[in-house]
Amino acid sequence: MHEKELLAHGYEAKRAAASKRAFANGMNLPAQRKIRRADRASFEAGIRQLRLLEREWGKWKYDNAQQAVTFEKGAVADEFNQTNDEINKATADLQAAQREALKK
Repeated sequence: MHEKELLAHGYEAKRAAASKRAFANGMNLPAQRKIRRADRASFEAGIRQLRLLEREWGKWKYDNAQQAVTFEKGAVADEFNQTNDEINKATADLQAAQREALKK
């Protein structure tokens, strides 16, 4: 889009392409894509976790002493823990991508 806009405003093609490359390099697009993927993975796992809690309403409780959610069924606990693992992985991926973005 950036290059097309410059061309539409009379920039020569070579100069518009160079400007597009400089803009993309400054944005660190590879790191930005990783950040967005990690955001999406975290969001999707969080939504699945909330849906699980809603589906199992009345069959789980929060244990203050353990600082954890406990479930009546082990299989549901496993599903909940898997979404936690996915959220934790996405968070680690996000932090790594943010560090990568800051290096440039």
